[in-house]
Amino acid sequence: SVLLLRDSLDSVSGEERTRLGRALEIVLKHQPGAVVVLSDGQDNGEKDPVAIAEKAGVPIYTVGFGWQGGRNLTVKDVFVPPVVYALDTVLVKVIVQSEGFSFGEKAIIRIQPGDSRQPPSGHDSGQFRATAESREVPLSSSVSEQEIVFPVVFTSPGYKTLTVFAESLSGEMSYLDNFRRTSFEVKPARIQVVYLTNRPGPNCRFILQALRSDKRVSVFPVLVFTDDSRPNRAPDSGRQPTANSRLAVANGDVFIIDGILERSVDADLLEEVCQRVEAGAGALILAGGEFSSGGKLRRILPLKELRRLTPASPKAEGFYPELTETGQIFPWFSDYGTKKNSIPPLKGVFTGIPFDNSTVILKVAGSGEPLLVAGRVKRGKVVYFGGLDIWRWGFLPDFSLDRTTPLAALLSGVIRYLGEKDTLLFRLNANAFTYLAGEPVGFTFTALKPDGTPWEGLDVVLLLSPGGMRMPMIEKEPGVYRVEVPGLFAGRYSATAEVPLKLGSMNVRPMVQFEVSQQSVEMTKLGMNRRLLSRLAELTKGCFVPAESLGTFSDFEIKPVSLKRRLTFDPRGSPWWLAIGMVLFGIELFFRRRKGLL
Repeated sequence: SVLLLRDSLDSVSGEERTRLGRALEIVLKHQPGAVVVLSDGQDNGEKDPVAIAEKAGVPIYTVGFGWQGGRNLTVKDVFVPPVVYALDTVLVKVIVQSEGFSFGEKAIIRIQPGDSRQPPSGHDSGQFRATAESREVPLSSSVSEQEIVFPVVFTSPGYKTLTVFAESLSGEMSYLDNFRRTSFEVKPARIQVVYLTNRPGPNCRFILQALRSDKRVSVFPVLVFTDDSRPNRAPDSGRQPTANSRLAVANGDVFIIDGILERSVDADLLEEVCQRVEAGAGALILAGGEFSSGGKLRRILPLKELRRLTPASPKAEGFYPELTETGQIFPWFSDYGTKKNSIPPLKGVFTGIPFDNSTVILKVAGSGEPLLVAGRVKRGKVVYFGGLDIWRWGFLPDFSLDRTTPLAALLSGVIRYLGEKDTLLFRLNANAFTYLAGEPVGFTFTALKPDGTPWEGLDVVLLLSPGGMRMPMIEKEPGVYRVEVPGLFAGRYSATAEVPLKLGSMNVRPMVQFEVSQQSVEMTKLGMNRRLLSRLAELTKGCFVPAESLGTFSDFEIKPVSLKRRLTFDPRGSPWWLAIGMVLFGIELFFRRRKGLL
C-alpha cells in the first residue's frame, strides 16, 4: 500500500531531467495508500508536481537529500504599471528572494534602461532618470521575499526595456536568476490639442474649461470670428488665423472641431487641418446649433447624408444616449451611465448613415440613430458627436466641484483614443530571452483598450508551441495577466496569448519567441529544494524530513490511508454477457420443464 519514489536522472531524447510531476502521476495510478519521495526536489519536468499532489488523495512523505545551506539570490519579478507617461514618476516594483545568507549580509539591486526596438516615427530614443538607480537590501538565512520600489522617470516617449540586476555574491547556487527584463511603452506626457470653432458660446467655454483641467492635455484654441449677419459681407471674411494658430495646427496631435460653419472658416486653415488628419492626427467633430459641412469636412466625416433630429414638441424632454455593444468596451461613461437622471438630455441631434469602416459607439435611445461614431480617414482617426448643447453635460446640480463631469470624462477618453497612434493594445512578454532546460518560464500579457486604459476581466489563455500546452493567465493587476510554465525541453519555442475578442482587424493574438538551452537547470541549481518538498507533504497531510535527520525524527511515521474498492457489475452494460445469461436462463427453463418442475 506504500510506494517508494526515488529521484534519479532519466534520459529523455538525450537530455538529463528529473520529472517529479510525471513520476507522481504514474505512481498515483496504482492507487497506493501512501507515497514516499526520496529526492533533492530540483524538479525540471514539464508537469507541475504541486498541482498533481493537490489531487492525490493520499499522503505524500518526502525525504530531502542534498545540501541545505545553499546560498542564492533571485530577482523573481518586475512590475511596471500598464500605462506609463513620459516625465511622470513611475514606481517600479522589484521582488527579490534570498536564502542561505548569514546575518548582516547585503546585496546591491540596480536597474538599467534600454530601447526594446526602434521607436515609432517622431519619437526619439528617450532618456531615463531614476531617483535611486541602485538599492542595498539585507539578505536572509531562510527563504524570504522582499519588495523594492524604484521611482523612475522617462523623459521621452517610445518603447523601452528595463532590466533589473542583483549583483552576484560568492557561493550562490546559481547566477542565472540574478536578473529580469521587462518591456513596455512610454506615452507622451501631453497630447497637443487644437480647439477650432467659429461659433463661440457655452460649448466653447465648458469644453476649454474641461480641457485645461486635464493634465494630459495641452490645448491651443483657434477662434475664427465672422459676422455673416451684416449685409454685403463676404462669407469668408473676418479675422484671419494668426501665425501662432497656423503653427499650432502644424504641430497638433488631436483637433476638436466644434460647431463649425464651414463656409465661414479660412479655407486654407481648414485644408491644413484635414491634411493633418489624413496624415495621422486625430479629430473630434462636434455638431453645434448651426453646424454645416462642405467639401473639406466631408472628407473626414465618418457619416454621410447628415440630417437633424429635433424634439417632437417644445416641451419634449429631448434625446438620451445609449451605448452600443461595441461602445461598452470604452470606459468613458462607466462612472455615470447613460440613463435618465444621470446626464441631461440633448436638445437636438445631427445624425446620418455611417460609412462601412465606421463604428457606432453611442446611439439615440429608442430610435437607434447614430450619435457618437468613430472612423478612420487614411492614416488618421476621427470621432463624430452629433448631439447639440453638449455643454449641458459640463455640470449637474448633484455633482461636487472636485468630481469629473460627464463632459470632461467624454473629452478625456476620446482624446486618449484619438492620440493612440502606435500603441500595441496587446503585448506578450517573457521574463527572459534564454532559459535552461527545466527552468520555469514566466509570461506577462498586457491588455489596453483602444483609448489606452487597462483592459480588465479578460479570459486569456497562453498557447505554447511546439507541444500545444494551454494555460490560463491570471490577472495580477488591472490589465496585466501572468502565468508561469513549468520547465521545458531544450529548443526554440513560441508562445501566443489567445483572447476571445472580435475587434475587426485588431490583433488579439500577440506572440513571443524564446529559446531553452541544452544545459539543464539541475546541473546549476544544486542543493535541496526544501520549499517544493515541504509543499508536497503539506498539501497531502504527509511529512517532510531531511535525509540526515531521518533517524532522529520521531514524527516521521507513515500512515497509509485505507482504500475501499467496490466492484459493480451490470450485465446490461455488456451485450455479450447479457446474451450468455439469457442462453443459460433458457437452458435452465428447458431442463426444469422436462423434469416437471414447471
